[in-house]
Amino acid sequence: FSVSNVTPKWNRLDVLPNWTIERSVLNYSIQVNSSTPVSCRAIAIDRNGDVINTTTYGVLNGVIRDVSGNTAQCKGQISPSNLNSEGAFTVVYNYTDAIGRQNQTILGKGGVLTRLYTGWNIITYPDGNKSVWNICQEIDECSKIAWFNNTAEAKSFVTFTNSTMSVNNQTPIVPGDALYVFVDANSWVISNDYLTTDITLESVWNYSLSVPGWNLVGLLHNTSMNVTVNVQATNGTYGGIGATLGLIGANLTYASLYNASAETFYSCKRSLDKCSGTSVVPKDINLPKGYAVWMLPKNNITINRSTIIG
Repeated sequence: FSVSNVTPKWNRLDVLPNWTIERSVLNYSIQVNSSTPVSCRAIAIDRNGDVINTTTYGVLNGVIRDVSGNTAQCKGQISPSNLNSEGAFTVVYNYTDAIGRQNQTILGKGGVLTRLYTGWNIITYPDGNKSVWNICQEIDECSKIAWFNNTAEAKSFVTFTNSTMSVNNQTPIVPGDALYVFVDANSWVISNDYLTTDITLESVWNYSLSVPGWNLVGLLHNTSMNVTVNVQATNGTYGGIGATLGLIGANLTYASLYNASAETFYSCKRSLDKCSGTSVVPKDINLPKGYAVWMLPKNNITINRSTIIG
């Protein structure tokens, strides 16, 4: 075949929705037009802006050209072993033509990686609207998923398990929902990231917490337990009177993180600035994107989850 003299160009419409995930492996397919590249690769950038594993990352399955020679697709896989830290990551795609020219772009495509340990884990699911059955198929070793209904009338779990496939299998999950995930062996969640920092959906930001009892809450950003336990309400009731609770005082009594590797909860009390289950203070307990927590409010309140960051 002849080598094109045109620098590779990206078709953004073809590039953006290009990830499928199965058993904790991300499969990508990137289309490039108006050139005949001879190689391609994917490179990940972690949440700190550092390039991850530039030499072996991004296994190339092949460059496939159409009959006209003007369109090529690069297909490959990203597995958890290609990534070295939990939290958000971005993927850069790189094409090279026969005379060594390259075209590289980020394209705004990101994902989230979360480690899972044998047994129950609590995560925030950042991907698009899916059923619990779909999500369990994406996670290697997944056998159960439980969603907690935070409303005061319910305060109960809705659980899907592979052993009874027809029960609760269509329970809907939206980006930002917190989930319990049970895996039969250590595993990972790798997913698309629909919870970007510029998200403007109030339905995702604003989250209602009810009393009495605990509420399971998904987190939208990298944060810490200190920021989480000190979140301020946007509205709610205080002693039966509607008020802006942020002007009144503390909104949460506790925030609690489940450490799946140690099978213990780190329950942090706002007024004491310390946590049970660990000697680490709240400001030093980091919560990468993909983590979730339990919150115990003093009253019925609404919080803005976009403020739980940093």
